[in-house]
Amino acid sequence: MRLYEAIFGDSIKPSAIEEIMADVWDTDVSRFMDSLHKSRKPEYLSDFSEKDFGNMRVFKLPNYDIGFALDGDEIVAVHNNESGVRGIGDLLIQSAVKHGGKRLSHFDGYLSDFYEKNGFVEYRREPYDPSLVKTQLANKPDVIWRVHKDTR
Repeated sequence: MRLYEAIFGDSIKPSAIEEIMADVWDTDVSRFMDSLHKSRKPEYLSDFSEKDFGNMRVFKLPNYDIGFALDGDEIVAVHNNESGVRGIGDLLIQSAVKHGGKRLSHFDGYLSDFYEKNGFVEYRREPYDPSLVKTQLANKPDVIWRVHKDTR
């Protein structure tokens, strides 16, 4: 029996919020990669291999295609690939911090306000570099590096 089944029962599918708050994660690399690669915007994904993720700590919600990975203290591969699940971003990133995430990078845009709101302070910015993505992005956003305010 999986831990989440012991907590929630085997006939009830907990909400994504309940799974995050219960701090119950699937750490299987293959299932994490399957979840990550269901992205609607694959051009924004970092190009990590299964071997790369095997050297990281991966966190995927057992019943959803939602998760993040930690490469040391860097938060990577944050994703919510569930079309019907909204409003969990804050909890998800807070969980990543709780598990040791202190740094991250992202393209400038919507995520800038989101990460700032969640305590991540910009410490470096560089112009868009097409070698950082699989496909060319038309808007050519800056790349921003951030550190969590409680770890500076």
